[in-house]
Amino acid sequence: MRQLRNKLIGQEISGQDGFFTASLYSAFQVKEHDLNWLRQNISYVNRNFNLLFLNYRSDEKREGVKENDLPILSSLTIPKVLVVTNAQASALPKDPLLDLFDLVFKREHYIDLDRYPVSTRNKEKIRNTMLGCPLIRVTTKNVSEVVPANLGFKTPSTTFSQDIFFSGKTTHPIRLSAWERLQKEGFGLIGGLNPHKRYDTPIPPKLCAPRFSLQRYIQAIRSSHISLALEGYGEYTFRHNEILFLCSFMISTPSIRGLKTPINLIENKHYICFEDIDDLIDKTRYYLEHETERNRIAQAGRKQFEKDYDYKKHGQYVRASIPV
Repeated sequence: MRQLRNKLIGQEISGQDGFFTASLYSAFQVKEHDLNWLRQNISYVNRNFNLLFLNYRSDEKREGVKENDLPILSSLTIPKVLVVTNAQASALPKDPLLDLFDLVFKREHYIDLDRYPVSTRNKEKIRNTMLGCPLIRVTTKNVSEVVPANLGFKTPSTTFSQDIFFSGKTTHPIRLSAWERLQKEGFGLIGGLNPHKRYDTPIPPKLCAPRFSLQRYIQAIRSSHISLALEGYGEYTFRHNEILFLCSFMISTPSIRGLKTPINLIENKHYICFEDIDDLIDKTRYYLEHETERNRIAQAGRKQFEKDYDYKKHGQYVRASIPV
C-alpha cells in the first residue's frame, strides 16, 4: 500500500538511492512507479515517456531483479537504464541482466572495470554514482533549491572534548576489532557499536552505545579530533559523507581504495587510510599531535565535497550519459 504524502513538500529522498534519486529530480521530469505498474502499462510508457530507470532492487523481496523477471523490457522502445545501488563495489549483476539495458549506473564501482566478470560491451555501459548524505534533507519538491555546498560546516571545529568518534552497527568485523583496540589503548572515545541481528559475534557491553539523536550525533563528530569511517555492508558508507559534510578529519578503512565516486577524493589529501589495527593506532597518535595537518586535510575534504556532492552536477552527468 502506498502511503499518502503531502504534495506541497514532496516525498523525502533518502537512503542508499538518495543521491542518485535527487540528481534525477534535478535534471528530469520524474514519475515513480513500481515494477507491477510497469508490467501493466508498457504501451502507455512507450507513448508518454522518453526514458526508463529501473532500480535493481525493485523486485518484491528487494534482492535484485533477474532477467527472467523482465520479459516486458523487450517491448519497450525507449532507452532503458539499470540503477545498482547495492553497498558492495563487487555487487554487479551478470551479463544476462545487463544485456537488457542500454546503460548501468553503479554506486561506487571499481575504477578497474576488468575486476567485473562481465562482457566488454557491458563494462562499457557502466557509469558512476554514489551513496547519499543523510544529514542533507531533500525532497522531490525542494531538490532544485537545496545546495549541499551551502549547508553543514565549512571550517573544522576549534572545540574538542574527545579524541575519536565512531558510531555504527556491527556490519563488519573491523568495527568491533578497531573500537575494542582503541578503547584498550586508552583514547578518549565517543560513540560505540550498535548490535546487528545479522552478526552473532557477542559484543562486550562496554563497546556498545545507544544511537545518538541527530543534534548529539553532529556534536559528537564535531567535538572529536578524529572521526572513523569504517566499512560496513560496503566499502563506502554514510559515515564517509557525513564526516566530509561536517568538515571533520577522517580516517577510513583502506577498502575504499580503487573505488570511483562522484566526489574525487584523494588519499592523504582529503582523508587518511590505515592498513591494519596497529597502523590505525599509530596514525591516531600521530594526527592527535598534529593539529595543523589534521585541519588541512579536514578542510580539503570539505572543499571537495562542496565541489562534487552536487545534485544538479550529477543530474547533468546522468543526462549526458544517456544514449541518443
